[in-house]
Amino acid sequence: MDNHKLDAIILKITQNIHTDADISSLRQILSEYKNEALTQLGKYNVNIGNGKDIHIGDHTYYSWDDNAIQALVRAIREVSWQCVAILTENDYTQSTGIGLIDKLAKQFTDFSQQSVMRYGLKLAFSPNCGEYFVSAAYQVIKCWQTNKQKLLEEHPVPNPLDIFTSVAISPNAKLIASCTQYQIQIWQLNKEKSLYTFDKTWFSNFFDVFGFDSVTFSPDGKILAANDNQNIKLWNMETGKEVATLSGHSDKVTCIAFSPGNGRILASCSYDKTIKLSDIETKRCLGTLKDHRDSIYTLAFSPNGEILASGSNDNTIRFWNLNTGEMPKTLRHHFDGVTCLVFHPNGKSLFSGSNDKAIAEWTIEGEILSVFPEQIEQIFNRIEQKQQTLEDIEVLRHSLLAGDRQIAKQLGKYNVNIEQGQDIHIGDRQYYTWNEKALKALINLIQFGDVDEGNVLVTQLNNARLYGEEGDR
Repeated sequence: MDNHKLDAIILKITQNIHTDADISSLRQILSEYKNEALTQLGKYNVNIGNGKDIHIGDHTYYSWDDNAIQALVRAIREVSWQCVAILTENDYTQSTGIGLIDKLAKQFTDFSQQSVMRYGLKLAFSPNCGEYFVSAAYQVIKCWQTNKQKLLEEHPVPNPLDIFTSVAISPNAKLIASCTQYQIQIWQLNKEKSLYTFDKTWFSNFFDVFGFDSVTFSPDGKILAANDNQNIKLWNMETGKEVATLSGHSDKVTCIAFSPGNGRILASCSYDKTIKLSDIETKRCLGTLKDHRDSIYTLAFSPNGEILASGSNDNTIRFWNLNTGEMPKTLRHHFDGVTCLVFHPNGKSLFSGSNDKAIAEWTIEGEILSVFPEQIEQIFNRIEQKQQTLEDIEVLRHSLLAGDRQIAKQLGKYNVNIEQGQDIHIGDRQYYTWNEKALKALINLIQFGDVDEGNVLVTQLNNARLYGEEGDR
């Protein structure tokens, strides 16, 4: 009976829908020490020693206390990332009929989207359990059926000088807002022509070369908001009329988000390193949040509206508790700007994306749960094949210093162990921290099976030296 109960609890934990009662039941089952139940935990790297010591990952516990239970939940919850579908966008770049010019234009468009403006394929999922999603790229909007990845409809938006920067779906899933640099269009599902078109003025275009790049609907779907340089514009979705302009930022606004708990509250962030909370009815700024050290790129509210998460070019995420007014909690893992944030619908976890090409999952308490593992696995594979790049070494170095649990699993394959005191054992060598010698020893061990073999030159990027003691002991 306990086995079935344990299976049900583990399933809930993997789906992140477990309750406090589930955790209490889990503790009771484990404390009774039934071998039949405990063998189910082996797949999560959990072992019980002869002395009843509990080994979870690389940590040892002596009872099923809160720390041990939390470690077990993290081990079970560790995401197994898997690509379920790949959808390729057609290239809708308009042709001049002259091959060389078309080729150069295509290269310029790709470079500007991917390297300069960092715009590319934009996606948004419908609120009704993600029944459909829309994509926007290369002058066309497409609507896809999620479970079958089937194309339902598409809307060409011909403008070779404009680039899609954002896309959003209304709360009732009936309207789609597509945002390009200089124009916003509102589409009704299953309608060929756009419902509304909102253009930037020539004057605003002149002073804002990057144009619109964030658009969102209010929770009741009656208001559409979009950034316009340093300001935010609001439109009534019933009439299509502009109803207000919110101002206050001293530099370009980069992202806006409505509070799910109070649809009157709109949060905005900017290159000016601040976040502003505005009341869209009174048109007043309710407060300014300051803690980031560089431009802020992205915002996300928790489903209950109590937590506001912000991601910045200072490589950090901040959790702002809007009810208590406490100083924000700082989350560190990424080593490049954080550009995307989204909460899980149950509000228990947050996902972050960064220019470091990693995706991380965090608990609402700010503890990192998992990092997209493919990147780490590929880096180790390239090191084994002696094909690693300088970027690979920098990603590896940062992840080692951050104590990434995905890396800890990989290290076990190479006879590398990290003690609870954080001492690092590589082969028969011991190091205090991941300094340059430790990193070289690791790479030599992976490639040649010996820490002293090979001639690996580890070049630090951005003139950043590895901190810590240089010698081994």
